[in-house]
Amino acid sequence: MSDIGKYSIGELFEKQLVIPIYQRPYLWDITQVENLLKDFLEIFEKNKEDEDKIYLIGNMIFYNRFLAKLKEMTWTNESKKFTLKDWQYQYNENKLEIVDGQQRTITLALLIYNLEEKITENFLKKINISNPLSKKAIYDNNQIIKNYIDRFLGNEDKRKEFLIFIKEKILITYIIAQTLDEAFIFFDSQNTRGKPLNRHDLLKAHHLRDTNLDSEKRKIYAKLWEDYNEEELKKLLEVYLTLSRNFVKGNYKFDIDVYEEFKSNSFTNHLNNYNQPPLFESIDYDTQTKKLKLRLKDSVEFKIGNSLILDNAQEFLPFEILQSIGGGEEFFWYISKYINLKTTFEEQLDSKIKDLINSLSPYLQDYFYSITFLYFDKFGKNNFDEFCYLILWLVSHYRLNNYSVRYLGVRKFISKYNIFIEMFFSYSSDEIIEKINQMIKYEFDIIDNSNVSKGKRKNYFEKIKDNKSLNNIAKMVKD
Repeated sequence: MSDIGKYSIGELFEKQLVIPIYQRPYLWDITQVENLLKDFLEIFEKNKEDEDKIYLIGNMIFYNRFLAKLKEMTWTNESKKFTLKDWQYQYNENKLEIVDGQQRTITLALLIYNLEEKITENFLKKINISNPLSKKAIYDNNQIIKNYIDRFLGNEDKRKEFLIFIKEKILITYIIAQTLDEAFIFFDSQNTRGKPLNRHDLLKAHHLRDTNLDSEKRKIYAKLWEDYNEEELKKLLEVYLTLSRNFVKGNYKFDIDVYEEFKSNSFTNHLNNYNQPPLFESIDYDTQTKKLKLRLKDSVEFKIGNSLILDNAQEFLPFEILQSIGGGEEFFWYISKYINLKTTFEEQLDSKIKDLINSLSPYLQDYFYSITFLYFDKFGKNNFDEFCYLILWLVSHYRLNNYSVRYLGVRKFISKYNIFIEMFFSYSSDEIIEKINQMIKYEFDIIDNSNVSKGKRKNYFEKIKDNKSLNNIAKMVKD
């Protein structure tokens, strides 16, 4: 059987690690290195409160020629041909070829070396950096690590503590394969055939780790997450929330990493004066009973005491789609609110509108659902149908004026008529509707029906041509 187990980082670099020639170049970029350093520093600070904790940074796959030779030999006359020295040189049991984990290993080696620990020096010297991409990445990342250490670990005693923490508290799991074929099977299974953790599950793990709660509370939030419909959760995160949060900032991509968008390194249930009437100091929410407790500021005196408790309070959670998200418990409250709001929103949406929108390109669908959900979150049911028809008219105008719907074209359209930014600065539903009316009136042309005489555009035109709401909006367009 293959060897399976775990190493601390200190134990890992006691082995003779080899990067074989079949490995790809070392290509970690600034973001990946900075994220690793940031995570290490964060858990290092938390580790001071609980020194018994250890932290796992993933699995690595190695190939050991010593194990391979043992499997191949019968320990008969063939074994006598090798002296002890030969075995130690060619088939050293501590000599591990890295099949999967090269990027992390090199980065860790650079970090430890810059913390004035020579244990990784020989490994770094033996790395083949003839590839110019590897050479540049190693040089750049080494500078990043140096700067990070100088900035956050300037004190010599703190550097020593951090080095001990890295070597003793950070772990990897490993598989040491007996043959290269076996190693590549493990690699393929781990990276392609197996079902890897999706970005949503990584978010759950990230925020459960950050939650300053006992194990029972963590079980509650894990169960809450598992009870969500996977496809509905995916749509909520990737479309309803993430697109709005990025479009309002001028990032018009549709393929945004939800893990990077919603991960957080801080936790707080303290409120600010922007996401609530400035009466309350903090919140507490029970996801099982759906009770919301709002604690009043000390300077506020009501006869009800110093807190207000509401039942079935998901919709009253003081969150906004566009706000920054704290870590841990607050994130799960945030998702709880918007899973619930998504159901209400979809029930409120006119079925005729949904049928038309769902016949369009996925890009136009995502745009429509993200902007109307943002409206519903901010203004509720006020003028909701009117707003939805205005957005439907905008996407219909785009569809009928373009032979095909392409990624870059939709991004340009959103950028030119960024309703997200307009809504962000609108105080009322009347205000944002008036802004869109004026936009349609003065910035759009009448659709030339001769351009939609065939294909998908013709089919869509046939669906909408008798829609009274859309025709009334079209009458606003100036000749």
